[in-house]
Amino acid sequence: MMLFLKLQAGILVSVVVSLLLSACMKHGEVRPEESAIHQGLIHFAPNSIDNGQSVAINQNRENAITTVVQDVRETVVYVKVKPDSQQFRIQEDVDDSGHVERSGFIVSEEGHIVTNFNFSPDKMSDIMITDINGTTYTAKLVGMDTYSGISLLQIDSVEEFPFVIFGDSDALMVGEWSIAMGVTGSMSRYDTEPAVSAGVISSKDNFVNFPADHGETVYPDLIRTDAMITPLLSGGPMLNANGHVVGLNIHLPVSDHANEELGYYGYAIPGNKVTKMINYLANDTKKTLSYSMGLEMVPVSGQLARQYRLPVEYGLFVLGVNRDGPAFQGGVMPGDIIIRIGNEMITGDTHAWSVLSEFKTGDQMPMTLLRSGMEMHINLMLRKRQKEE
Repeated sequence: MMLFLKLQAGILVSVVVSLLLSACMKHGEVRPEESAIHQGLIHFAPNSIDNGQSVAINQNRENAITTVVQDVRETVVYVKVKPDSQQFRIQEDVDDSGHVERSGFIVSEEGHIVTNFNFSPDKMSDIMITDINGTTYTAKLVGMDTYSGISLLQIDSVEEFPFVIFGDSDALMVGEWSIAMGVTGSMSRYDTEPAVSAGVISSKDNFVNFPADHGETVYPDLIRTDAMITPLLSGGPMLNANGHVVGLNIHLPVSDHANEELGYYGYAIPGNKVTKMINYLANDTKKTLSYSMGLEMVPVSGQLARQYRLPVEYGLFVLGVNRDGPAFQGGVMPGDIIIRIGNEMITGDTHAWSVLSEFKTGDQMPMTLLRSGMEMHINLMLRKRQKEE
């Protein structure tokens, strides 16, 4: 009897629940096919993680790359230049007003800026610099190496500017972090955050050549990275995990199947070479060495190499040698190609003078020559320059 009453009570409860559900469905209050999310009964709480966990997660998000970006971001600038010459290399990006746009970075408190260009005009005009805060300045050209495109600018301002710290690019290790920075946005605007591309150092001392307005340009000692270097990143700094500049980004687009590998890597001019160029370009007393080498030389260009069927398109071609000078005593002969001075692989004229300016009277100058396809290593004892020389 008791079991029968319990069954009846259970059936009664089921009927009541069914009637209530039916009534609710008729009034549109609850539908079985609608989930709690559709009914708005579940509310997301993005900050539901307790504060301790949130801090720990944020700390885990920070790494060497984010630290470098925060430390260096204020030194990265947007460079906009109108060359007086209209002879551009095919890789240049020119806007409707004839301006070329690039990244750059500040290297001194006085507002000196390093960047690079793929053209070689005698002069530049209308140089505009925009910093990370959106402030725009005018600037002047201090000097430019027409071979590599390395350019030194200076902002027209008496302000004190944040600047980068250079590291030793010779000490780079294959496999270590490489962080490329530059400007972002389209060709017509500047975003207030830098662009960043990260990877590892793939190799060093890479020989790369590509078409230029004065023939082939050869870089004999580039840093290669798997970080992507876009046109706007060109001219910006390449940094190591310590936030030190180890290279100057250059954009080398693929122009043919022979150079197809260029599309898979980014390249940078070694920072040690850049610092030598900066010091040379900033020095007003150019090409006034205190010593004599006793030789006459010209930079090897693509045109010169083809004309004389030279085996390389870089270095210094020896035109003549003074029989009473250090070069003759060291074994240098006309027709030799000087490919290395000290530890530096010589590219163009400006780079050569920047390396030569580091030596002084009485020094021994190690030199590597190319003669009949064979390398020769010699030392020149530099003597004081005579007035008649």
